[in-house]
Amino acid sequence: MHSSWSPPHDYRNRPVAVLGAGVLGRRIGCIWASAGYDVHLRDPSPEQLTSGIAYIHEQVSSYASKTGCIPGKAHSFTDLEEAVESAWLIIEAVPEKLPLKIATFADLSALAPNDSILASNSSSYKTSEMLDRVPDAVKPRILNMHYYMPPQCMTVELMTDGFTHEAIFPFMVERCREGATSPYVARKQSTGFIFNRLWAAVKREVLTILSEGVSVPEEIDAMWEEMFIRGRTLPCRMMDNVGLDTVAFIEQHYIHERGLSSERTVDYLTTNYLEKGRLGAKCALGGLYPLSSAASNSGSDPTTHDRRLLVLDVGLASSTAASSISTPVGQILSLAADGTDSKVLVANQLLPDGIAVDATTNRIFWTNMGVPGRQDGAVYSSALDGSDIQTILEPGAINTPKQLTLDQTARKLYFSDREGCAVYRCSLDGSGLKTLVSRQRGSQGKGVTDVRDWWASRRFWLGVCMRRLG
Repeated sequence: MHSSWSPPHDYRNRPVAVLGAGVLGRRIGCIWASAGYDVHLRDPSPEQLTSGIAYIHEQVSSYASKTGCIPGKAHSFTDLEEAVESAWLIIEAVPEKLPLKIATFADLSALAPNDSILASNSSSYKTSEMLDRVPDAVKPRILNMHYYMPPQCMTVELMTDGFTHEAIFPFMVERCREGATSPYVARKQSTGFIFNRLWAAVKREVLTILSEGVSVPEEIDAMWEEMFIRGRTLPCRMMDNVGLDTVAFIEQHYIHERGLSSERTVDYLTTNYLEKGRLGAKCALGGLYPLSSAASNSGSDPTTHDRRLLVLDVGLASSTAASSISTPVGQILSLAADGTDSKVLVANQLLPDGIAVDATTNRIFWTNMGVPGRQDGAVYSSALDGSDIQTILEPGAINTPKQLTLDQTARKLYFSDREGCAVYRCSLDGSGLKTLVSRQRGSQGKGVTDVRDWWASRRFWLGVCMRRLG
C-alpha cells in the first residue's frame, strides 16, 4: 500500500524533460510542447539535438491545432542535470539498451526533483527491469509511458513498474489528453503492453499462414481490409457475436492439432464465462461485454451498446442567448433512449447544428454555426464522453457550417455552409478541405443576395444525404 500521492508542485509552470532527441524523442517533445508545456530536450549529441529542436519548431503548430493550446518553448541540453533540475515529468527515450536505461534511472533518482514523475518510452523492457539501482522511495514515481509514432498514431500506453502509485495513472491520463493523445492503461505489467501483444499474435499467425503456403500477402491484406477496416470488426465484440461457447470449441481444435496449452484460452473462457452462463450476445447474461452491450446484434458499432441519443441544444432559449446571440451557450446532450437521464457532454458551444458519430474511433463530430453575419463557424470533435475536444476546422475557415454527415468508408466529413452558399468535404482531421459546390458571388459569405442560391446549395446537400441513405 502506497502512502498518499499528490501531483508535482506547480507542474503547469514547470517543463517536461525528454531524454533522447531521436525519431520518437523529438515527437514526444513536440506533443508536450503542443499542450502548452515548455520542453527540455536532452541528448549527448549536439547534431541530434539540433535536428530534434528543428523538428519541434517546424511541427509544433501542426500538433497544437489538435490541442487548442499556445505551444510551449523547446530548449536543448547536453547536460542531464540541467535538463531535469526543474522538470515535473521526465521521459527517457534513449536507445533500447537495458544497461543504459538502468544507468539513466539511477542518475534520475539522484538528479530529478523529488516530486517528479519518471517515465520510460521503452516497449521492449518493463520499467521493473530498470530498477536495479533505484532507491525504494523513488519506485512509486516510475512507470512506462510508451508512444507509437506521432503524429500518425497518437496512442500512448501507460503501465506500472510494479510499485507505481495508483493515483499517478488518472493524473497522467488527463495530462496525456492535453496533448491530444489517446491514453490506455495496462492493468498490470506485461511485456509488449496491449497493442504490441495484439500485433505480435497477428504477425505470428500471418507468417505461419505464409510459411505453410495457405495464402499470399496480397490476399491476407485484402481480407484484413475488408473485415477489420471497412467492416470495422472488433475482436471482443466479434467473439460475443459468434458465441463464446463456439469460440472455445474452435480454439480447442487448434489446441489439439498444434499441441498448445488451454490454460489462457479455453480454460479461461470456461471458468470465467461459460460456467457462469455468459455465452455472448445470444445470452441474457451477456459475454465479454455485459448485457446492455451484448444486446447489440451487429457488434460493429461501439457507440450503440448503451442505446443513448445525442441531442443538439442550439441554446437560443436561454436567457443569456436572448441578451446576446454571440454568447456560446449551446450544448451537446446525451439522453437515454426514452428521453430520460440527460447529461451534458459538451457545453458552451456557439449555435451547434450538425452532428455525427464515428464508430471506428468512437468520436463525435459537430458543427458550430457561429454568429449570423460573421464568418466564424467551426467544426469540432470529441470523445464519446465529451472529453478530448479537438478543433477540426478553426473558427473562420467556413462561414456557417451546418448539417454534417460522415462517410465511414471514405473517412470524410460532408457539411453545408448556409450563408456561404456552399457544400464542403474534408478528412476527419480537417485536412483536404474541398468545396464541392458553391453558389457564391464574390468572397465567401459576401455578395450572395438571391435566396435561390441558398436553396440551390441545400438541394445539392439533400442529394448527397439521399445517396448516403440509399
